[in-house]
Amino acid sequence: MAKATLGQKCSKHLHSQGGAYLFFALTALAAALLYAARVEWSWFPEVALYAGKNFVLHMFLILGGLALFHLFYLLAGDNLRGKRPLQNLHLGLLILSGVLFGWTLVIFLNNPANNAHALVSLLPYVGLALGLPFAFVLFPNFKKVTRTVLAAILTVAIVVPVILANVQSAVVPFALAEQGALVLDRGDDTYSIVFATNRPSFGGVQIAEGETYLDLSFGERRLSRTHSVIVPRDALNGKTYTVIADEVLEYAGCSGKLGKTLSITRTFKGAVKESLNLLAASDWHDDLQGLYAAIAQFPETPDIFLMMGDAASMYDSEEELIAHTIAVGAHVTNGEFPAIIALGNHETFGPYSATIPTQLGLDRTYFQVTRGNFVFNVLDGRDDAKDHFNAGKSYDNYRNTQLDWYENLPVPEKSKHVLTLVHMPEFYYPDPALQARFHAATERLATDLQISGHTHVLDFARAGQSRVDDKERVLPTVQTPILVDGGPKDGGYSGVKIVSQVQIDKNGLAKITARAGDGELMLQETLQF
Repeated sequence: MAKATLGQKCSKHLHSQGGAYLFFALTALAAALLYAARVEWSWFPEVALYAGKNFVLHMFLILGGLALFHLFYLLAGDNLRGKRPLQNLHLGLLILSGVLFGWTLVIFLNNPANNAHALVSLLPYVGLALGLPFAFVLFPNFKKVTRTVLAAILTVAIVVPVILANVQSAVVPFALAEQGALVLDRGDDTYSIVFATNRPSFGGVQIAEGETYLDLSFGERRLSRTHSVIVPRDALNGKTYTVIADEVLEYAGCSGKLGKTLSITRTFKGAVKESLNLLAASDWHDDLQGLYAAIAQFPETPDIFLMMGDAASMYDSEEELIAHTIAVGAHVTNGEFPAIIALGNHETFGPYSATIPTQLGLDRTYFQVTRGNFVFNVLDGRDDAKDHFNAGKSYDNYRNTQLDWYENLPVPEKSKHVLTLVHMPEFYYPDPALQARFHAATERLATDLQISGHTHVLDFARAGQSRVDDKERVLPTVQTPILVDGGPKDGGYSGVKIVSQVQIDKNGLAKITARAGDGELMLQETLQF
């Protein structure tokens, strides 16, 4: 009996149950890392592994190399042709992979500086072509049905994400959130056009018969799911604009791969008017269905949507900001009229909260918006969340800086109608000194109406009237009328929602109406500015 050669010994071990178990263990590890990357576990080196997908393919490349060795053995020692269909398939894939690899290598050698990324990008596909047939050679060595089923499940668990990561026409196509945009008035004669995609992309806005503006960070196009494009107010008012998102499949700075390009076109009705129809909503806390039911009670298109804070209960990820703030603004406005946002205390909750202003394109979170005869003083209603998690927050200096700015705003002309937008109705409460400064500044600015939220209790008080807060404490009497948008109808965080409408005519007569999502009229008042 002839002594087995080294190639025969390797072939025997590779195609044994031990080889199958080794392949199974390594592939299971690759699958675990793949899914860890896809759910963005913070400890996972996602960038180094090309967003998780290519690590699995590189694993197949290594294992496919073992199959390549076995094919060389077969070619050297046996007559392969006509022996086994699987071996013929493997040989064909080997030849195809060799051609692809050789072609890429030639391009890389001709221009290594610009084509290294192309080489790295193609290698995983070569590995996929080699590794899958190798898996099918090994899996028959599992003798028991349960092991075979387990192996099949593992194969599907790896192959499906790989296909979804690399095929543009995947089950979940590249898309814009809500198929629209949110146009935020920043208060400095510019808008921030905010939109989001379900995968990383480059963003931009093209204004009809005008310029194209890009989402840039220090001269580079910002790769993100959320985009904020700053455009001049005068350039957008009354114009048609197109939001553009370029899907980025791979990005290495000097080279990469783009996927689909999406675009939507809207006509923006942002002209300044002598009268205004305002729609105010706050404290929807993730309950989009309840919010939209309440908004549907006001079918007339508003001029401005006031987003008064606490859109989500917690901001643990970018998805929270997209789903509960950006998509809500896009849904309500359809990108056709502006919104003004006043951040609330829940916009400080969660590890992603610190990035919210940047993602919305806000240079500062307190600002003044002037539109014709209307002035909006917008304050940042975030707090230091001492009752929740205070280790990462310090608002003491920030409060004073904001209050200094508010106190030093110039008193507007008597013809102006002034509104203060702040999430907390008793701003700086329970600090009596800061609260007194806030009320004094509000009165000095001849504020006609303060609009707030936060308490989850609908309330309206005229100048000289006292109020009771959500804990039934009597609050100091102030000289500024205040509307507290109710959020949930019955308090708490769930249930039927309330939104408010403020219609102001050219003579300064304000009609204030609040309705619940079930159609109930909750408030109806008039106020002369």
